[in-house]
Formats: sequence, structure tokens, C-alpha cells
Amino acid sequence: MPETKHGYAALVNAPNLLTLSRVLLAIVFFVIIPLGWYLTALVIFLLAILTDWLDGYVARKYHLETAFGRISDPFVDKLLVCGAFIMFAIYLAGNPYMISESGRHFHLANIAPWMAVIITAREFLISALRGFAESRNIKFGANVWGKQKMAFQSIAICAILAQQAIFNYRPAFAAAATVLIWLAVVSTILSGVLYIFRAKKVLKNEPA
Repeated sequence: MPETKHGYAALVNAPNLLTLSRVLLAIVFFVIIPLGWYLTALVIFLLAILTDWLDGYVARKYHLETAFGRISDPFVDKLLVCGAFIMFAIYLAGNPYMISESGRHFHLANIAPWMAVIITAREFLISALRGFAESRNIKFGANVWGKQKMAFQSIAICAILAQQAIFNYRPAFAAAATVLIWLAVVSTILSGVLYIFRAKKVLKNEPA
């Protein structure tokens, strides 16, 4: 019984509760995007980023790392980021845009469906590789490229929401947001390729 209580206490520690709160924030985020409440969505996403940083900080400082936390934390990150890009691809199609002198429409600050597919597929692939590595007791954690990818994705999501909520139909900001979107996509592809090369070492039963 004491061991059971100790395990339950470890499960409901502060970092894990912060991670679970991020799930609730993600649900609210997905509900309000179709409603067009982009400013509220931006605030919620920023809160989610804050809880992500805070749960990691608390876990490291007070030595509260748990197996549940190591699995759930990256899962919730992927849920929020992939879900955001999928929602954008569905609900922001063709919006906003700018019109050239010739009358042609140029879509900016917009997520194409293939972008959402690539980002989601990359996360599924890396999760599978990480799970395989851990099943063989080989560490396969995030490296600097993975963290950089997450940073670009988060910044791009914030830029898209800010553009929709505050700077709607302003070509300069839309163009800047478009650059950030492409940086997020390129960094996603690059980090995925680099993770695959790391996975070759895992398949050879070498340290990754």
C-alpha cells in the first residue's frame, strides 16, 4: 500500500499537473479556433508555452521527473502543435491574402494542407523511433535540432494568430508570418532527417 500511495503521489506531482493543464488548454484552443477567437487562442497558446517551460523547470529543479512525465510532456506538445497546424489548414484556407496590381491573389500567412501533413507525419515518425529506442533501453531524447524545430513551430503559430487577430490583411506582417511558417516547415523536415540518421545508430544497437 505505501508503494501504491508513493506512486500515486509521484503521478500527481506539480510538473505532471502542469502537463495535464496543457491538455485542457489544448482542448479549449481547438474549440475556439473555428469560432474565430484568434486573440483568445493566442493568449491560450502562450499560456501553454509557459506551462511547458514551467513543468520542465520544476521537474529538473526539484528532481520530480517521472516516466509519465517523460512520455506525456512531448505527447502534449505534439498534440498542441500538430493540432494547431491542422486547424489552420482547415479554417484559415485562403485567408488572409493580398492583391497584386494585376489583380492576382497571393495567399500569405496560411498553412497549406501538405504542410500540416508533413509536420504531423514527422512527429509520428520520431515518436515511433523514440519508442523503439526506449524499448531497447537506449536514450533517444530531443537534441538541439528538435528544440529549434519546436521553437520555430511555436513562433509561427503565434505569428499566424497575431496576424489573424491584430494585423489582419496587413501585407508586411503577413509576409513576415509566411517566412516564419516556411522556417517551421523546413526545420521540421531537417530535424526529422537528422533524427533518422540518429536512428541508424539505434538500429545498430549503438548509443544515439
